[in-house]
Amino acid sequence: MIRALTFSQLGMSHICCSYEISWGFERVVQNGILRLMDAGEIEEIREEDRRMAELLEDLMDEFEVKFSEMNVPLQQFMESYWLPRMQKVKEERGEMSA
Repeated sequence: MIRALTFSQLGMSHICCSYEISWGFERVVQNGILRLMDAGEIEEIREEDRRMAELLEDLMDEFEVKFSEMNVPLQQFMESYWLPRMQKVKEERGEMSA
């Protein structure tokens, strides 16, 4: 759960496949809108997300240690540590972009 939310907050792209959200996941799969990406698309996304992938792994190491140290329910960890930390990461990324 923590990894998926962190991945999403970093704005990273999935590279296994892509799909259009239209009428729900079942219809997407049935209608063939779900498609595998070709190798060129995957490599382009990997190159663009390389730094984000490194940041994701660093954050996951940090979150794993902190979650264990805090020894609190997931919701409490997300509200008291993860959310403020992700806000700080976004601010730092904004400053670097500027």
